[in-house]
Amino acid sequence: MEDSNKILFFHKVLSGNASFDERALLEKQINEEKGYKEIFDQIKVIWDKSSDISKPPVSFSKSVLKEEIFNIIDKPVVNFEIKAEKKINKH
Repeated sequence: MEDSNKILFFHKVLSGNASFDERALLEKQINEEKGYKEIFDQIKVIWDKSSDISKPPVSFSKSVLKEEIFNIIDKPVVNFEIKAEKKINKH
């Protein structure tokens, strides 16, 4: 199974949307494939830590968020510097 497919599979299991057969397949893969459990454990740590991040902060303010979005939009994508050309006098 490709790494991107593994991550999607792990997401399905960790979110509770996996069927009984899919959970059984996960257990089988963990027991049979070298490194599979290590990858799953790493994804699970990230999953567990991200659950706290997904909650909005207590001081959530639409106006502050809107201001931040507009500040990001107003920033130039590419910063061009215009340099004055030096005139070289040739004698």
